[in-house]
Amino acid sequence: MTKTHLLVLCGGKSAEHAISLISAWNLLKTISHESFDVTLIAIDKTGNWWLQDTARFLEQEAHPERISIPQRTSKVWVNPGPETDSFYLSDQGRFLPQVDVVFPLLHGPNGEDGSIQGLLKHLQIPYIGPSVLGASICMDKDVAKRLMLQANIPTSDFIALYKSAAHPDFQAVKEQLGLPLFVKPANLGSSVGINKVVDASSYHAALEEAFQFDEKIIIEAFVEGQEVECAVLGNDDCIVSEPGTYIHEDEFFDYDTKYLKGKEVGMQIPYAKLNAEQIEALKAISLQAYKALECKGLARVDTFVTPEGEFLVNEINTLPGFTQNSMYPLLMDAAGIPYNNLIKKLCALAISRFRPMDS
Repeated sequence: MTKTHLLVLCGGKSAEHAISLISAWNLLKTISHESFDVTLIAIDKTGNWWLQDTARFLEQEAHPERISIPQRTSKVWVNPGPETDSFYLSDQGRFLPQVDVVFPLLHGPNGEDGSIQGLLKHLQIPYIGPSVLGASICMDKDVAKRLMLQANIPTSDFIALYKSAAHPDFQAVKEQLGLPLFVKPANLGSSVGINKVVDASSYHAALEEAFQFDEKIIIEAFVEGQEVECAVLGNDDCIVSEPGTYIHEDEFFDYDTKYLKGKEVGMQIPYAKLNAEQIEALKAISLQAYKALECKGLARVDTFVTPEGEFLVNEINTLPGFTQNSMYPLLMDAAGIPYNNLIKKLCALAISRFRPMDS
């Protein structure tokens, strides 16, 4: 059987560097090496690319706050020419064998915002995940929400602020959106830089922290209800999973709860508080959002379910985590697509939509 040469990119310069490394580590543990010949390149926090030994990858993998790339053996240079040899190992004086598919397991800026997608498109290599356009739309929470509203997809009330512009005072925001509020960087995921606002003091502190991560932030109205997640797989004809949710005791699902307290977080797949009709409606609105925001390959659609049974789409994650606690692969497994088959399908979807630039 011919193996698929899968190049996995992980790490990166964003605040979600550690989560990307854990996703790659989990993929290496779980994927069938009878089906895939995996090459792993880790991008360090300064942006340098390093070839990794897949058998000895990561240090402190169980501790996201201390995780690190263990080795910087072969530096990788990208060859932007039209040749099939795209990745050069400088210390070995050779190129990597031709890659069939790239899985950019990168989160946050430079990974999910269209940057790496544009590079891979220029290199003319099939890659898993959204197009340049879809990635950039979904990465920017402000743009994504405005497009959803234009497509009549309900989402929470919000405002966007720029670091370089004047900011409204707390009272004005409170009158517009009510309390409590949530302040988020516009272009980050994994709950990085998110804070709850209950008064003027926490408002100013939340703005200060969020602007450390991004030049643009959003302030969202509080939505009473449960956040649930649907996994979507496909380009045109798509599979949508039943919804799942995390069960936790923290006031909201922040970075620490997701990753530093992983053993304390439970999951419910499928979400038990929806009837069959509601589940189908939620799946339909998830697919509508997926297509409206130009998603391809895969995405996780996060939606609030209010006590009245209304749905408000929160955001779409076009390159969701693949850690052992990540909802996307678990939802797909519950839908009858186990991990290795999921990777096979993602590779096939990437190849099926690949079009050489000169065609």
